[in-house]
Amino acid sequence: MLLQYFQKNNLFVLFVSFLTKFCLRKCVRLCFWASLKSFINSVNPRDYVAIKLGLSQSDPLYEKRSQLLQLLNIPKNGELKVLPAPEHISPELLAFVRVFNMNEEQLQHWISSERATDLLHIDCALETSLESKTWQYLQTRLMLLLRVFPTTLEVDETQLVGVKCGKFQMAQIPAMILEYRILEKRILAAALDYAKQRTKA
Repeated sequence: MLLQYFQKNNLFVLFVSFLTKFCLRKCVRLCFWASLKSFINSVNPRDYVAIKLGLSQSDPLYEKRSQLLQLLNIPKNGELKVLPAPEHISPELLAFVRVFNMNEEQLQHWISSERATDLLHIDCALETSLESKTWQYLQTRLMLLLRVFPTTLEVDETQLVGVKCGKFQMAQIPAMILEYRILEKRILAAALDYAKQRTKA
């Protein structure tokens, strides 16, 4: 009798239609986040954030800096990598910033040295003042990169949680962009903390 009543008043059709759409949306949402999770790995050690750095030709020490970077096989203008933990700073990025902050005497020393590639290593023996300038420069650069984003990491993470649990609606492409932005910010924020620790050391 109840079924006949629903059918007579077209309520049954409306109910089935609503139920189908509801289940379909849930299924699509679950499939989307499952595929997104497999596509974007939040702990992928091969992830990185590329930052552009370069020498200025107006720098009086431009030629010597270029010469030393060439010995290290590092471009004088290009993109260098900020890495996930535990490395944080790629060897090429670290060496570039060290060269960038050297004075003429230091540049000449390393150009003439047979151990110039030691500059690629985190524990390279350097003057305290140069090492301090290096990590201070990296700290400042990473802070500026994070400030470029219109939102903070905390805001993005809260929004993503809301999207995943269905509290907020977001199309697939913007959701993927949000996920990538969070991964990028996490790498930069962790590298910034690391640079701060090295600056204090």
